Amino acid sequence: MGRKPPLSDVEKGKVLAYKDQGLSSREIARRIERSPWVVNNFLKHGHDYGKKKSPGRPRKLSSRQERTIIRQLSAGGTSLGTLAKEPNLNVHKSTLYRMVQRSRLLSYRRKKKQPRLTEYHKKRRVAWAKYHVTWKAQWKQVVFSDEKKFNLDGPDGAAYYWHDMRKEEKIFSKRQQGGKSLMVWAGFGYEGKTNIAFPTGRMKAIDYQELLEVHLLPFGERIGGPFWIFQQDNASIHVANSTWAWFLDNGVHVMEWPANSPDLNPMENLWGILCRSVYADGKQYTNVEELKTAIISAWEKVDPSVLQKLVDSMCDRVIKVVLKNGSFTGY
Repeated sequence: MGRKPPLSDVEKGKVLAYKDQGLSSREIARRIERSPWVVNNFLKHGHDYGKKKSPGRPRKLSSRQERTIIRQLSAGGTSLGTLAKEPNLNVHKSTLYRMVQRSRLLSYRRKKKQPRLTEYHKKRRVAWAKYHVTWKAQWKQVVFSDEKKFNLDGPDGAAYYWHDMRKEEKIFSKRQQGGKSLMVWAGFGYEGKTNIAFPTGRMKAIDYQELLEVHLLPFGERIGGPFWIFQQDNASIHVANSTWAWFLDNGVHVMEWPANSPDLNPMENLWGILCRSVYADGKQYTNVEELKTAIISAWEKVDPSVLQKLVDSMCDRVIKVVLKNGSFTGY
């Protein structure tokens, strides 16, 4: 048997995470299926692991200073520029950047947009997940849906931060962005997509029902089969008494959905795919009609295999909700 390659970045992150949890080197090695010697070697040498020692100009930062900087960036609330101005460091911002790159522990990422979860929300998410944990083929019957706002000048704003690969990704609450925009509604399932709709103005329950009649009903059975199930979030117009009466009158089976759970809806991932296509290479639009044309074109180009992979991901999402005690799944 040949010699295994050095630890990958993912393996390094796991080793550090398990070490923070108090696991022994032997137990860590067992979990990542590597030798205890490799684990101990990495823990001993840190960012020098796997690198040959070579003489050269001494580093401006001591190992202790580097560890302190990593902790400060990981905790959030500071930047490389701010740290570079601290008198006890006396280094340029570029020096700090190279040090962070060497450490392989942090990466500069955009914060994920997710609503805030309370303990009540988490309990409801776990209960929902446990009920659906045995589902497999049933997910192919579901028609997932959602609304999204597209702006002329790009997707809603971004917030970047230094992400510690040993920790969960950070999130921040969604915000509204000024300027002209376009609301979009769509749905999809294992066997295809609905028509895409562009509701105007502030929708009322009756408007939502009319939208579903045109853009959902003709596609439900085609997408999910004769016993198809409709998924929607808990927006007020979605759960209004008149909307529930409309579902009953039209024989639409609506699945229960936990509040504040966009990570459980694969439609959110499909929106991300559309955004990357619509706003590719920093594309911006001069008017709403131009943006609408681009969205329709991107929607029509979505490959069926993409839809199927997103539906198949539901089994993993449900399991992760249970394992994370209701916290966000990372999707």
